[in-house]
Amino acid sequence: MSENINKDTYKLEFKVETGDFECENYKSQFDFFRKALSYNLSFYSYSDEVVFPYFIFDKGGVSLCGLFNYNKGFFDDSFYNVGDIDRLTSDSSNNFHSPDNCPLKLYFCFGSHSGLNLNDNEVELSVDVGEVETVFILRVNSRNQPGLHFKSFFKSYLKFCGLNTSSFFKEVDSTLSSVINGEDTGCSFKNIAECFSDVVDKYGSCTALIYNGKALSYKELDNYSNLLADNIDLFNLDNNSIVALDIPKSFEEIIAMLAILKSGNAYLPLDSKMPVERLKYILDDAGVELILTKKDSQLRNEFGIKYIDLDNLLCTDGSFEYSIDSEQSPCSPSYINYTSGTSGKPKAVVVNQSGVLGLTQNQNYLNIKGKVKTLHIAPYSFDAATFEIWYPILNGGVCVIYDKQRIYEKRVYELVSEHSVNSMFFTATMFNFLVDQGSEILNKLDHVLFGGEEASLYHVKRATLKFVDTKITNIYGPTECTTFSSHFLISEFDKSWKKIPIGKAIKDTDLYILDKDFNVVPKGVIGEIYIGGNRVANGYLNNLKKSNESFFNILDERRVYRTGDLGLMDFSGNLIFLGRKDDQIKLRGFRIEKGEIENAINSLEKVDSSHITVEGDNYENRLLAAYVKPNNKLSAGEIKSKISELLPHYMIPDKINIVDFFPVNKNGKLDIKKLSMLGDN
Repeated sequence: MSENINKDTYKLEFKVETGDFECENYKSQFDFFRKALSYNLSFYSYSDEVVFPYFIFDKGGVSLCGLFNYNKGFFDDSFYNVGDIDRLTSDSSNNFHSPDNCPLKLYFCFGSHSGLNLNDNEVELSVDVGEVETVFILRVNSRNQPGLHFKSFFKSYLKFCGLNTSSFFKEVDSTLSSVINGEDTGCSFKNIAECFSDVVDKYGSCTALIYNGKALSYKELDNYSNLLADNIDLFNLDNNSIVALDIPKSFEEIIAMLAILKSGNAYLPLDSKMPVERLKYILDDAGVELILTKKDSQLRNEFGIKYIDLDNLLCTDGSFEYSIDSEQSPCSPSYINYTSGTSGKPKAVVVNQSGVLGLTQNQNYLNIKGKVKTLHIAPYSFDAATFEIWYPILNGGVCVIYDKQRIYEKRVYELVSEHSVNSMFFTATMFNFLVDQGSEILNKLDHVLFGGEEASLYHVKRATLKFVDTKITNIYGPTECTTFSSHFLISEFDKSWKKIPIGKAIKDTDLYILDKDFNVVPKGVIGEIYIGGNRVANGYLNNLKKSNESFFNILDERRVYRTGDLGLMDFSGNLIFLGRKDDQIKLRGFRIEKGEIENAINSLEKVDSSHITVEGDNYENRLLAAYVKPNNKLSAGEIKSKISELLPHYMIPDKINIVDFFPVNKNGKLDIKKLSMLGDN
């Protein structure tokens, strides 16, 4: 076959043993591909639209095929039965529109390469059937999105037919793949405590923290954390032990984090307002032997765990030297973050130190002139706090600690104005609220980052029109990859957007869009998002099975995290988020597994079964709804009261409906639309 491939095309080559390709003549070969092209192409068209093949059969050896979109009326649907694929043969080709209007033309050649110069809507498939093997070569124009869909489809179909694809393809233009390799941050192989010491040497007298009108310098922060680290050593913990924190927002909160890391351990942020049973599970699961706390903590004597009282820590004067644990490396754990789990129990993400360093050092997603000043507003058990605290602290900036229990727009504005805060991260829900309010907070900030949920087109458009001097970036990233993985700076609103892109990889991060066989799909084709790089977590604590399912090596032994998110890479190289493969929910910035809520409800004595849905048609009124089928008399109030003892506040359903049965559709699956009309709230 000819090897003449011009610079605008790539070649897909596939070989199988001739005996596997049961086509003895030209006509049967054509029928094989006619049936192949009939195989569910809608997945590769990034829509739910039904796509059918259109054929011209040429006795000279070339077949022409166009893909026709049923929903857009490329052919007469009153004449053709949607399910009657076999009727769409060469004999019926005259009933279709002209091939010149086809979204895709396939030149189907046997025995030799045609040597055609491909246009944007043309694809060539050459088939050479030899005595030993059959060789397929697909040529696609690099600018041709339908052709890229065909490539992915063709590959998947051959696997569907059971043909060996071990030597499947070669791409002449590697930029067509849905892979984004983030630049290297150039971070040194130090741990967090060592990097902080370098910052102290450079910015010792500068302000590091501000809280409740008071400031703490880098040198003071270093001294207090040294003293506390020395106290932690008195408990003779094993290296890399997990030390829990139950401290309200304060100087002591961040001093404690630093001290734990300096002593060679990892910190576990706790929310003491969680149900007691959940806290007990977390403390037992993590093997916590020491808690750092203050006098108003509920955990001081609750579980019989040793604790250090931090109430008088700041009364100490003078410098205190401490030798940082030299055994800590970038691969050592930095903190543990418990997230919702599908098994009904929360799972613990072990975030390594290189994850935090990669998030904060020499990054490309935050564009601020001068020192970074952030407002630490997120709960420290929420992974956004990693950015709010460590980005300024490890770069000589200022972390302003929010000083109220609840978030008040007026107080946020006062702190931003008083201390010249120049950058903040908001959940998408909070960002939308501020946009709706026309809040001057967004005008005061140089750079606004938002994420945690899918971006709202409406709110982003309003924000770009009103807050023209503020940089706005859509952020994407799971806890398992240390908070942020991709960023998209929204310089201006594009009317053609159907979704706001989540952009390109931040430094120290690689993004992949893969099919179910872990092959990189072309740009424009839907796949699952995988994340690689130095910021991928060590795994899940005490959960080897789940760790092996989510963290593994692919593509030349690169370690990745399987997100469960669907997406595609557009032709400008930006990632588009398209939802979940499973039932996981992102609501008000929290990650929620429906299975964990259902397990909690189903554990109640009088409950037969339950189902959780998300209801509401926009970002403001989205809520969790529970539909419960009891086996005895049970009220919604009783259910809410009992599960409040098992689940954190953000997982308690906003609506609880008692139903007599769960409606199903004709396929035997739960009918969500009918379900929403049942039950008493």
